[in-house]
Amino acid sequence: MTTPQSDHTQLDLPLQYPSNDTPIEDTYKQRYKSLKERYRYIKRQNEMLADECQAALAKLNRLKIQKNLLLDDIIRAEQA
Repeated sequence: MTTPQSDHTQLDLPLQYPSNDTPIEDTYKQRYKSLKERYRYIKRQNEMLADECQAALAKLNRLKIQKNLLLDDIIRAEQA
């Protein structure tokens, strides 16, 4: 049996029917486990990136305050 060519990811169900010795429920269970593992991985990645983003925003705010203080010092020095 030929399978149509498409852009399926590795987590898609196979386009071929499972062999007779593999019940279709096992195929769905394997896909479920694979998707669940992928979900957990993506969730961990998202949490790490969110933490990194928060740290970058905090640093950006500190740098903005520092920039404004330095600009105020320059203005005061020029007026003196």
